[in-house]
Amino acid sequence: MSCRKSTGPPQKGSSRACWTGSRRAIPPRFHEVLSKVSRPGFRRMTRRTADRHQHTVTSMTHFSTISLATASMQLPVQDTNVPVSADTSSAGDWRELASLMLHELARAPRATWAFTEQIQPKADEEVPDLPTAEEPVSSETEASNEAEAADDSDAAEVDAMLAHLESELDGVEAPSAPLPDPWQARTITYCLRPAVLLTVIRLARTFVTLDAFAEAVAGPASLAVLCTGAPQLDKVLTKLLGRLITDADGWTKTAADTYLVAASDAVRGSGESTGQVFGALTEGARTAVERGSPVVLVAQSQAMLHPALKALAARIVQLAPLDREMLQVLLSHAYTAVSVDDDVMAHLPQDAVISRLDAESLTLALRAGDPVTALQKIAACIKPVSNDGPGLADFPLPAGVRGPVEQLVADLRAWQAGEIPWRDVSRGLLLVGPPGSGKTEIPRLIAKEAGVAVVAGSVAQWSSEGSRGSEVIKAMRGAFSQAAVKAPAVLFIDELDSFGDRARSPDHNSSYTDYIVTALLDLLDGFHGHEGVVVIGATNHLGKIDAAIRRPGRFDTVVEMGYPNHEQMPRAIKWQLAGDLPDVNLSEVAVAAVGMSGAEVAAMVRAARALARKDRRALTVEDLSAAVAAIRPPLPAEFHWAIAVHEVGHAIVGTATGLSRPESIAILPFGGVCAQIDASIIGRRSEIESLLAIDLAGRAAERLVLGQVCRGAGGPSTSDLARATQTAAALELSWGLGDSPAWLAPPEVAIAHMRRDAALRIRVGEHLQRAEAQATRILAANRPLLEEMAAALVERKLIAGAALDELTARVTMVVNSSEGSESPVVEQISMAQANSSKMLDYGPQVDSFRDKSGPQEHEGPA
Repeated sequence: MSCRKSTGPPQKGSSRACWTGSRRAIPPRFHEVLSKVSRPGFRRMTRRTADRHQHTVTSMTHFSTISLATASMQLPVQDTNVPVSADTSSAGDWRELASLMLHELARAPRATWAFTEQIQPKADEEVPDLPTAEEPVSSETEASNEAEAADDSDAAEVDAMLAHLESELDGVEAPSAPLPDPWQARTITYCLRPAVLLTVIRLARTFVTLDAFAEAVAGPASLAVLCTGAPQLDKVLTKLLGRLITDADGWTKTAADTYLVAASDAVRGSGESTGQVFGALTEGARTAVERGSPVVLVAQSQAMLHPALKALAARIVQLAPLDREMLQVLLSHAYTAVSVDDDVMAHLPQDAVISRLDAESLTLALRAGDPVTALQKIAACIKPVSNDGPGLADFPLPAGVRGPVEQLVADLRAWQAGEIPWRDVSRGLLLVGPPGSGKTEIPRLIAKEAGVAVVAGSVAQWSSEGSRGSEVIKAMRGAFSQAAVKAPAVLFIDELDSFGDRARSPDHNSSYTDYIVTALLDLLDGFHGHEGVVVIGATNHLGKIDAAIRRPGRFDTVVEMGYPNHEQMPRAIKWQLAGDLPDVNLSEVAVAAVGMSGAEVAAMVRAARALARKDRRALTVEDLSAAVAAIRPPLPAEFHWAIAVHEVGHAIVGTATGLSRPESIAILPFGGVCAQIDASIIGRRSEIESLLAIDLAGRAAERLVLGQVCRGAGGPSTSDLARATQTAAALELSWGLGDSPAWLAPPEVAIAHMRRDAALRIRVGEHLQRAEAQATRILAANRPLLEEMAAALVERKLIAGAALDELTARVTMVVNSSEGSESPVVEQISMAQANSSKMLDYGPQVDSFRDKSGPQEHEGPA
């Protein structure tokens, strides 16, 4: 790393220069140390300090006494005692400011946060063998050593104490006591840590001149926040500023008492604001502000600041991002024996985004013995995301999902090209869908297509670093900071519903939920204007997310995802095949796999590959069919008629009511499915009751044609009965369309009230009975078509597209001309007559009338 030797230019054959320990005269200030020896407690403090250093250095040499006397030697620095002139500070070359900072650091090489220490033999001298515990020692030597120890014990103790005290005092140099000959042949090398060198370069490039730096950090009544943009550099910058401001003997030409602290340490430990700016500050921060002292805070980014700190209206100073010129200067300091010229820098691609280089990657790269190898490692760390292999265009997505996703990719590319400002970039994408629907894959694909980084996190992941709320928030802030460091980047927050909803009934976790949700809102608001960071969230349960989180401005677009349908399933299988079987027709396998999640498709392909490996042959489509059959054993053929009747019932009633349009009906190995697209409705009671009739149409068809119903309409929470029951409960408790206009619960939890409200259960049951009766009337009027379509489905196993449209065009609509009467009058009209007076589309629905929007899949009996 950046090093220096006291004996002039670096040694030949070494790629790096080093500061080497040397002995200098005791400065006058050192005599003040001598007067402290007699103070109470001095001996105890000195002994503890000496023991600590002895433990550190013993691993390097057997002679800890020698190392104690030598390791504290002050390093020579060029012209450190000469005051910096005004001309030097106003030259305008940031390289000079960087050199001044590095020279100031060289005055305290024992600072372990900035330097690493190595003890090694000199290249031109031979180190004599020193006795060890295992080697016999002559009696004469032993006697001589004992005599010397007896004569010099007092002096040695004082020397040791003084040597360790000087390491605690700035500018104090070691006494020039004679050293044993073996030690004269050894060299102490102090190497500057790469993170410190990187921070110095960026800090100098930010302020350019010493006057500008001094004005910002120590000027009269200055109030500044220095943002590193990298969490690894926060502590480094704080210590560096502490050295430059408070320990520099006035080299910044000001003696102001600057209050320097990390931004997170300037607010109270709870991190909560009392509603007043000063109420959230610590005692030290408040005193410094009230006293008018210079205040310097160090933060990762402006977006991470506490609201109380933002209210101080401090000057925000963002450290200059690393660029090609700065990297060349950095490498010149790291490899002083080699000229890092343009020919050397040519090994770094011109299109490399150097600002992505973090301190850890730099440290690993600078382990190389020459700058060319280091540049090659740096290029590998910051190279753009590869677009090789399947991409977004190959991933199975419905049109309603693909549109917003591709728009975001296009905006990110346009912003990186400088074609649009950041304020015009789409952001705040919220992915909603069941497990295994591909929500976690979307952010990775967006990042890959746009050539940006991706940072992922969740409450579960952040909680693993500590169960306390403050620890979770600290980890969460770290993820946001990591995204800011890697900008442009996508920050993906999975399982967004796990943050909780502050509007839910109070319980023992309510205060924790309030704390966590509020912290997330602060971060989302802070990053709203942070250029280069797009936040994407994902959830299985949209209704469980706090309303403040999902409002526009934080998540502008809600994208609902589902499992692949019969059209998307071939692409889903091809995605998992990753290039295998490129020309094989997968339609039959796709039909059998409809209803599977993306995760289940991946498991099916893995099972097919295992079958092929077992027989030591290439993968075939028969392996895929066998894997599907193993995961979902086919139902007996005699079940197909009941399944067909059930699914056709959904299609006919949906068409007759005009509230849904069937996309496909299919008989699958595990049951059946009817995929329909719901129409937009205004939400009248008659429309809600028609939706209930669509959900219960499968049961009604079974009762009408088969004489009895089976369990296929019930079971899981996504079944026909579950969806209809929740809708009916919301009609009574949420939408004001029942017996009372009172609002008692949101739609997502309305069904939970039925467990403790017997009267509500009766009313919901009556809604369901009326809905099934309505479905039965429609199906009875279309019974010949019902049986014809069911027979065709048993034969074809799948009806979709134009074939399905031709059949549903023959549906007869049944209209209640006296709505609300006990004996409604039923009129029958054909679809051709109804098309001219079809229900108006009132645009996007204001409320959510179902758990899922888009295609509704009604599963038949299994």
